[in-house]
Amino acid sequence: MIRAGLTSVTFRNLKPDEIIELAKATSVTDIEWGGDLHVKDESDAVYVYGLCKKAGINCCSYGSYYKVGTYNDSYMVQFEKTLKTAIKLNCETIRIWCYNKSSNDVERYSDEYNEIISEIRNIAKYAAKYKISISFEHHQKTLTDNHKRAIELISDVDYSNVFMYWQAQVPLTFEENKQALTMFKPYLKNLHISNQIQSGYLLLSEMENQLLEYVNIVKDKDTVALIEFVKGSDKTAYLQDIVTLKKVLKKINE
Repeated sequence: MIRAGLTSVTFRNLKPDEIIELAKATSVTDIEWGGDLHVKDESDAVYVYGLCKKAGINCCSYGSYYKVGTYNDSYMVQFEKTLKTAIKLNCETIRIWCYNKSSNDVERYSDEYNEIISEIRNIAKYAAKYKISISFEHHQKTLTDNHKRAIELISDVDYSNVFMYWQAQVPLTFEENKQALTMFKPYLKNLHISNQIQSGYLLLSEMENQLLEYVNIVKDKDTVALIEFVKGSDKTAYLQDIVTLKKVLKKINE
C-alpha cells in the first residue's frame, strides 16, 4: 500500500508544530523531517518526535544531508551524528546523498568509486545495528542521478538495508522517468512527489494522469509518496496537491 506523506522541507518557513498541524488537517500520517532546519540534532529529534507521537504522526524518514565521499577519514564521526539523530526521531530510514559528483564523472570500479562503496557498506552496517536503513536521494550531480548507474551502485554495495528514493527528473522524458522507477522498484524505499519544471513547480493536478502511471508501477509496494515541494511554497498549493495525490492513491490502492 502506498501512503500519502509530506516532507518538512516543503515548508522551511514553518515550525515543526505548524507542519504537524498541517499534516493532521489533511489526514497525512507520515512526515519526512529535514536535517537542514527542522531536525538538526538529537535535541531537535527528541522534541519533534514527542510532538509527532502526541499527534499520531509517523516519522517515516530522516531527510539528512549526509553526503557520502565528502568527509575523508572522518565520515564515520559525521554519520554517527546523523544516525543518533535518526534514532531519536524513531524513523526507519535515513535519506542520504551519494557523493558530490555526477555518475558520468566517476568510473565504475575506479579507486574513487571503490572508496565510495566501502564507505556505504560501513555506514549501512552501522545503521543496521539499530534496524535502520539508508536510502539514496535520486538527484542530479550525485552518483545516483542516472538510474542505470544507481542500480549498479546498489548492486555493488550488496547490503539489504540500502535503498533508493525516486523522483521524476526534469531533464528526462516521462517514459524515461517511468523506466527509472521500474528499475528502482526492487530497491525502492519512498517516493518524492512534485510537479517540477525548469523554472519552478506546478500543481500536481496538471500531471495527474502521469502521476497515476508512476504510482501504478509500484502499487504493490509498502511505501510513502511524499509531497516534497509545491508551487510557490504555498499552503494553498499544498492543499490542492494533497487532494490530487490522495485521489490518485485511492485509485491504485483499491
